[in-house]
Amino acid sequence: MLGDPVLALPTSCDCEAFIALYASDLASTRGLKTPSVNLGVAGWTGSRLLTGLTKPGPFRDAAKASPRDHPATILWASYWNVFEDGDVGRAKNGESYQSWSDRLTRATNAQICDAAQRAGATCVDLYSPFKGDGSRDPTSWVAADGDHPKSAGHQLIASALVKHVTANLVSESRADQARSLAGGFPGLCLAG
Repeated sequence: MLGDPVLALPTSCDCEAFIALYASDLASTRGLKTPSVNLGVAGWTGSRLLTGLTKPGPFRDAAKASPRDHPATILWASYWNVFEDGDVGRAKNGESYQSWSDRLTRATNAQICDAAQRAGATCVDLYSPFKGDGSRDPTSWVAADGDHPKSAGHQLIASALVKHVTANLVSESRADQARSLAGGFPGLCLAG
């Protein structure tokens, strides 16, 4: 499991990051032995992560940990908002800014999902779990900074990932592949 600052042990809450929650939920939902390695680094951008994947070290080693005959499943998560959101975002920036930020988030997510698909990864929607069709207030899931998830948000992300993975393991061959992957990495998770 790799990722950007959201995957770093949260400083915005004293809680378990969604990587460990995902591994635990996947194990209990699918009966899979699922290890988790959280290599999130606070302050890293996607380009810094890409650099980490191309140079010797823990990121590249983790990416190569999957068995050769069962490559890692790459899940690339979209954003619920690219800027502060919920009560904090409205109080700090105003409603028109939040509306603009929401439009920017949707456009960004479209680009993220397009790039993920072109790279052979799977885009997992985090916008809908946090905001539904855009009318749901995400305050219940974001920390006091209005930007990062709090404990409930980390669980929401983990649940969205598990839901996506289990919904897409429809054929027996894919279920067998997932069971085989459990010995290595059942998913390589890259947050947008």
